[in-house]
Amino acid sequence: MLHPFSWCLLVILPLARGAGGAHWNYQQEGHGGPDHWPGVCHDGRAQSPINILNPEHTSLPGLTYAGYDEVMASVHLTNDGHSVKFSSSIKIKPAVTGGGLPGDFVFAQGHFHWGNYSGVGSEHLVGGRSFPLELHLVHFNSKYLTIGESLKHEDGLSVIGVMHELSDRDNPYLDPIIESLEQIKNAKAQVETRRGFSLANLLPSDTSSFYRYSGSLTIPGCNEIVTWTILHHHQAVSEHQLARFRAVLDSEGLSMGDNFRPVMPLHGRRVLVTGLEPRITITHNVVQGEKEVEIMNNLWYFNMVPGWAVVLISLGVALNVGGLVYLGTRSSHRYIRVPTEGLQVKPSEVGNTVQGFKITNIGKLEVAWLQQL
Repeated sequence: MLHPFSWCLLVILPLARGAGGAHWNYQQEGHGGPDHWPGVCHDGRAQSPINILNPEHTSLPGLTYAGYDEVMASVHLTNDGHSVKFSSSIKIKPAVTGGGLPGDFVFAQGHFHWGNYSGVGSEHLVGGRSFPLELHLVHFNSKYLTIGESLKHEDGLSVIGVMHELSDRDNPYLDPIIESLEQIKNAKAQVETRRGFSLANLLPSDTSSFYRYSGSLTIPGCNEIVTWTILHHHQAVSEHQLARFRAVLDSEGLSMGDNFRPVMPLHGRRVLVTGLEPRITITHNVVQGEKEVEIMNNLWYFNMVPGWAVVLISLGVALNVGGLVYLGTRSSHRYIRVPTEGLQVKPSEVGNTVQGFKITNIGKLEVAWLQQL
């Protein structure tokens, strides 16, 4: 079991800045942007974020969220000039264990990344897709006692990423944070939220499926000490709530947004996924006119689907594909279907020519298939 820790009033993740505490930002232009972040940010081989693409399927135990259901009182909200962060001064912190993590990890702080418009915002991409908002829940390894000490070790931090999809309705679980943003509009401002909240409410309802890889902080100095867990299922955020985030000002007095680092190369790192069934690719040929076309773009992604359901779905797909092939074949030979009575066709006349058509078949319902000559 995790034991209580002594905490200062506000836990802030220290930033290992560039030489001399140089100014940095997320702007691609100028000398402070991500392309100019120094040291391991530039030269590292295990940098974050990444584009999660074709992860390796594995089976990891589920994550255990201790204290996540408890409402955190005295939640402190801070505008640090680069993001909006929150933490709590309660003595016994929420924690996360299991899930293949290299230890027991205690919650330190949460913060957000978002875009100036809703087509971008998240730091991580999933299959090349960006989300309008990404929440990072930062935890440090309990064996190091303080977050400062954890920054010195490769197993020091565990960060859980929660993607947010655009919704027509406000997400009520974000409200305790949203309603206080006006009070921290300017950089370095800090306030205590009027209402506490639990970390569980910030997670999607299903946390069983997630992606896992080893990476870094996404701010200078980009320490390669993070075990990343990106949840497969999403939370929600509305345009109205995103507008409230975008009204916050950064350290230069500009509207804060696009505060995400571009994705970084994998350099051979393994990216795992657990809780999802592998993709099933359906490949089939369909006759279109005079050509036979291979269709390879029908992809199904079964998420925790029972085996019997997969079999039924596969059979259904096979029947549909067979029907398409049959109709395509008929179409390519210009078959038509007419009542035999109108043509006065008898079963003995199959193979003969009637009114410009060759009789190829007569079914039980007295319907002839006629092939145009």
